[in-house]
Amino acid sequence: MTKSMKRHGAAVLWAVCMATAVCLLTVFFPVKAEAAAKTITAGSEAVRSGDCIYYVGGSRRNNDSIIRYDVKKKQKKILVDARDTGTMGFDTLTISGGYIYTTWNWSHGSDNVLWYVYRFSKDGKKQERLAVGRDPLVINGQIYYQEARVVNDPYWGGESSELTGYICRMKKDGSGKQKVCKIRGSKYSAKLFRWGKKMLYGECSWDGKLGKKLYDQTGKSYSTKKFTYRKNRIDGDMYGSKKVSEKVVGGKYSYYLKTRGGKNRGYTEIYGRNRKTGKESKIARFSSGIHDVYVCGDHLLAVTYDDARGATYCLSVNGKNKKKLGSWGWVS
Repeated sequence: MTKSMKRHGAAVLWAVCMATAVCLLTVFFPVKAEAAAKTITAGSEAVRSGDCIYYVGGSRRNNDSIIRYDVKKKQKKILVDARDTGTMGFDTLTISGGYIYTTWNWSHGSDNVLWYVYRFSKDGKKQERLAVGRDPLVINGQIYYQEARVVNDPYWGGESSELTGYICRMKKDGSGKQKVCKIRGSKYSAKLFRWGKKMLYGECSWDGKLGKKLYDQTGKSYSTKKFTYRKNRIDGDMYGSKKVSEKVVGGKYSYYLKTRGGKNRGYTEIYGRNRKTGKESKIARFSSGIHDVYVCGDHLLAVTYDDARGATYCLSVNGKNKKKLGSWGWVS
């Protein structure tokens, strides 16, 4: 056997050994599916932090309160009460550390907007106006938000907000503001998302339907087909245009709503399905209809049309421990 043949044989043997090693490592140390890394999240009108659910609610007209419900102690507390301000109230919440971040619309009418980014301590005792803008989302220790400016609106004879078309970021105390990127596409339908430690944005409808593209702050585009938007809200769609609503994943289960009989009858029942076994179970029924349901860990927050004026309930995902939290506690 020549030296070149020996070298060739050794190279082949080395390649086989390496391939075997890779296979063994794959078996014993499986790599997480890439799909898990393609999950995006955003703020919500109801979020879970520890034993508490924080949500926006209030009157039928406005989301003029930020409310905390302790699922262990079964205690409700209004942290921020803006009913006397006459403003349009609060939007989605995001929680980081000891603070709640949200948009507060200081407009006094539904046809006008005056957006500010606020943060409130989780006990409701401290509040700070951080910036003019909306849609704050804490990502990797920074607050990202859509920048706005205050302008005089001749139609309303007062102040209103106008989006600048830029996404900005700042420290959690509101300092160090800087522009991150100019929004591609419609600035009014754009929404910010968290993808691990990165910020993405893209067009998103009021009911959570994504557009075709997502963008990062460098301008790189991604197809939304490669991402899963992990939201916790099930849109009740008061007419129940489909017999079964969209499904929202929460841990081992997916949750959805069903109509009380045929299309356009309104959703009245909450169901859960075990994602492993496929077993379905009815969790609760609200005879007058369901506006929205939020999946908050091992509890659900249901905004319903019950009790004539409507009511918000909290219940365990198995349907037990149902508690009425208030009338017309609209969450969205």
